[in-house]
Amino acid sequence: MKTPKKYEKMLNENSLTDDVIGQVIFSISKRAKNYRDKAREYAKSRSDIYSNFEKYKSKKDDCYQMKDALLELYTPCIIYCSQYAKRRRIYDYQKDYHGQVESSVYENSYWDREIGIEVDFIDILVPEKVYYLYYEIGDYSFHRPIDDKKLKNYEELPIQQLDDNFEVAGKDSHSLLSLQFCRKVYQRLCVEKKAKG
Repeated sequence: MKTPKKYEKMLNENSLTDDVIGQVIFSISKRAKNYRDKAREYAKSRSDIYSNFEKYKSKKDDCYQMKDALLELYTPCIIYCSQYAKRRRIYDYQKDYHGQVESSVYENSYWDREIGIEVDFIDILVPEKVYYLYYEIGDYSFHRPIDDKKLKNYEELPIQQLDDNFEVAGKDSHSLLSLQFCRKVYQRLCVEKKAKG
């Protein structure tokens, strides 16, 4: 999407509104999800001679870093908690292997060349909670994962349970603000502001 001239003017005059900043964060976030999906495609590929997985992963990480820095300028309004089942692999030489065989969701084995024996393993599902800070900026809303050890920094916020683990999809890049403009906003609001102290 071509950046509206009024946005460029607002940026130059340091008069960006929350709605424009929300649209910038939205565009960055959706691009990150597009890069995440591309990286997943290449992760499944048997041959990635051009290192596309690493390129898309790097682009995704860069976008999430910008999104996090921009969200730091705002105060979250709630914390969401989601619980999902995470796979954990247990090998037959670990002490809890035999107690978990009945609850396994996958079993297999492999030949360990170093020790010269067949090693059995199982996968079990372990419940895990994930917390997200939730923000509302202009007409947009965002979630951002937070380490549960940092929850004490947000004691005043209510915690709301989500029904399921959720994954948000990307969006066609033609409907998003240009990454160039988004980077300019990030530079102005986060990098230059930090440099000034």
